[in-house]
Amino acid sequence: LHTVDFMDMHKYCKLERDEIHAENKNYQLKFKTTGKTKTILGFKAHQVIATPDNPKATAFEIWYTNDIPLPESNTLNPYAEIKGVLLEYRIRKMDTEMLFIANHFESQSLSDSIFNLNTSYEKVSYSDIKSIFEDFK
Repeated sequence: LHTVDFMDMHKYCKLERDEIHAENKNYQLKFKTTGKTKTILGFKAHQVIATPDNPKATAFEIWYTNDIPLPESNTLNPYAEIKGVLLEYRIRKMDTEMLFIANHFESQSLSDSIFNLNTSYEKVSYSDIKSIFEDFK
């Protein structure tokens, strides 16, 4: 599910696996392991240099850990080759480049109900979601 939940907008769209993989093809990356490590939030993190296929884009570093047992955590994102949990990375969605940096970790059990969508959300198409982000440019 893609959700938009800000500025009094409460919308969602549902994408199937093949649609997500097709979207990920818009952000193709090549990875090079550096062998460098550092500690992030108490976890041993490994550095990988990601190089976008886009010749105008610059390479960047990502950091991931194998210390969090979350198999296939990247199955539905462009980092599927990375077999660990991402702690610092970039991603491009809907023509917006985003940087994610983990700043807290807490291990806990969650109820399945936390993943239920709020029924007040309006179901829209993926192109509607994309146009919302286009309007912010």
